Amino acid sequence: MKWSLMVLTLSLMLASAPVSAQQSNYLLTVPVYQGVPASLTRMREVLTALHASFSADPTLGYITANLGSQRRSVTVREDSASIDRTTTQATRLNVTCADSEGKAQALCREIKRRYERR
Repeated sequence: MKWSLMVLTLSLMLASAPVSAQQSNYLLTVPVYQGVPASLTRMREVLTALHASFSADPTLGYITANLGSQRRSVTVREDSASIDRTTTQATRLNVTCADSEGKAQALCREIKRRYERR
């Protein structure tokens, strides 16, 4: 009896667990235009056009945003490995996209396309 109750409980837990799509993350880099602050401002404009809500103060030097829901997010930071030795400024931004439906790469590429369009 104990065994069958344990199997039944485990079966119910597995059956009632939410089924989720595959979480995906994607990282790409974009060039810095006219300095990091101006590039972050441009990236913020791109994300705003995609109806993003921001969860970090823009003066912190990076962007954290959710798109549509908590299931899609974007983080933008300067690429510390791309420092120009003459100006000590980063020359690239890292854009990290996360999507619970497995479409992080497509999201990042759309952000890059819009960012690079002048």
